[in-house]
Amino acid sequence: MLTPPARSLLESSMVLQLMVQYPALVLLGAMVVWTTPRRRALGRGVDALLRGGAAGLAVAAILLMLWMLPRLVDAAVLDFRVETLREDVVRVLRRPPAGEEARRTAYERYLEGCRLDEDEATVERAEEAYVEALRLDPSLANALTNLGNIHYRRHDLEQAERLYRHALAVDPEQPEAHYNLGFLRLEEGEAEQARRQFEAALEVDPAFADAHFNLGLTLELLGDTGEAQTHFRIYLELCPDSEWSAEARRHLGR
Repeated sequence: MLTPPARSLLESSMVLQLMVQYPALVLLGAMVVWTTPRRRALGRGVDALLRGGAAGLAVAAILLMLWMLPRLVDAAVLDFRVETLREDVVRVLRRPPAGEEARRTAYERYLEGCRLDEDEATVERAEEAYVEALRLDPSLANALTNLGNIHYRRHDLEQAERLYRHALAVDPEQPEAHYNLGFLRLEEGEAEQARRQFEAALEVDPAFADAHFNLGLTLELLGDTGEAQTHFRIYLELCPDSEWSAEARRHLGR
């Protein structure tokens, strides 16, 4: 048995292996002839063959012809160790579930998360449902956004923002992710960046009432009162009886 370094060296090249293997076979045959005691029962003819080395050469020639067969040469260098599997094969074996069934299950888990995350008592189960949904279907941008909302409620604003941006990387037209990023920027006093995010949300969904309301607040901070009032009016058209309708009317001077 060869040490691992020697074995790796020999198996790295078919030509090198054959150049070492064939002389080794011939040498082994000669050693057998030299060390095997001659027995009278074999007869003078067989003894003469052994003494002359003809039998050893015949065996070596037969082995040489066998090893010249391509299939057998390939078998000599095969390595059945698991760690030598090609990386692309390993990726296939570890590939996450795909197809219609996986996407359907992922959406069901997403809907389960939506039902659970309304109650703080079940928010951890909601988080598990969103994570499982994303494992099955990483393209579920809504699940990423809702997962970001859970982190926002925990005051983990950095992780929340990472998840919102991840959602937009998956789906650039995800209005809730734009809106939530705008809300984060507004809370941090970055009104201009907040305005861009609210406008991006409304470009995708012009009936996004909360985006109109917060864009109105943002425009007031930027000194654009006229445009701000336009968005407050749209908000009241969409949600005339909401909890923020009185605040919108106050900004309109009603």
